Amino acid sequence: MNNQICIENLKRSYSRKIVLKNINLTFKEGTISTIIAPNGEGKTTLLSVIADFVYPDQGQVRYEGICEKRNTVLLLSGDRNLYVKNTVQENLKFFAVLSGMTKQQTLEGLESCRKLFPIYDKIQYKVIEELSFGQKRLVSIMSAVVMDAKCIMIDEASEGLDIANIEVLKSILQTIKKERIIIMASQDYSFITDLSDQLHFLKDGRIVKSCERLTPEKFIALYKNLYMDGVDG
Repeated sequence: MNNQICIENLKRSYSRKIVLKNINLTFKEGTISTIIAPNGEGKTTLLSVIADFVYPDQGQVRYEGICEKRNTVLLLSGDRNLYVKNTVQENLKFFAVLSGMTKQQTLEGLESCRKLFPIYDKIQYKVIEELSFGQKRLVSIMSAVVMDAKCIMIDEASEGLDIANIEVLKSILQTIKKERIIIMASQDYSFITDLSDQLHFLKDGRIVKSCERLTPEKFIALYKNLYMDGVDG
């Protein structure tokens, strides 16, 4: 069986406002998919439903193959996934234990982080609250790697990263996607067009357009057409 996540007829509302309407999507192993929309359109809500943090009003999320709920990680923006009074290494070990990994598996996960993240050796003994916003973002992604998550969802993946660390993150995601499902929510068109195998545009609670890779120029044109109708420039 292929490793994939299937979303069927998903609906979610808050009070009387419908945020997600009849969402149908499939995310497959070995791909990076990006949910695109302006702020407030439901990107984070959709990721939260997939991660089982939020229950849908109707519809379902099916995990097929070895991609199960317990192997799914949602990384929110900033340091909301981290324990800020602990060191980087303490955080990573904690998440490994939380996911049921043995001591040997944890050590192997830490070694994977060392190989993938050039910054690891420099910050492993630093307390999270001492790190920059961008460094915290990378540590959040390290936590998913050390846990060997089969589906990694990242809200605003490139947020707070400088150019050098954006390039590092691109390389890391391209490497780890081979055995994983990567789902991002982002508005950074340069980052999106460099990485995404699948793009899904969310508007008024619905997926109004899905497509494969786009050039930056085509992405901008489509974004303007969908979300900035009548706005010059």
